[in-house]
Amino acid sequence: MSDRIEIIERTERRRKFSDDEKAAILDEANQDGLSVREVAKRHSIAESLINNWRSVRRQAAALASEPLAFIQYAVVLRKSKVRRRRHPRRQLHSSHRQ
Repeated sequence: MSDRIEIIERTERRRKFSDDEKAAILDEANQDGLSVREVAKRHSIAESLINNWRSVRRQAAALASEPLAFIQYAVVLRKSKVRRRRHPRRQLHSSHRQ
């Protein structure tokens, strides 16, 4: 047995990619002759990230191609009955004063 203990700390943060960077990486991954694995390795990212971006792009394209449908609606305002709570006025009669 070894008495060596190795502590691994993760200090790197998740990188954030702009829409332009994502588009460029996706375009590169769509080129003939390049695999997703090669593109992911070149950019030091996981293959699954490229696949997720592809899926999001497909969903956005599907939504964008759907025709817009307008829905008619109306707003109905009802008068609400506001009940004011009345507190009985306390009247001090001269007979009750001390």
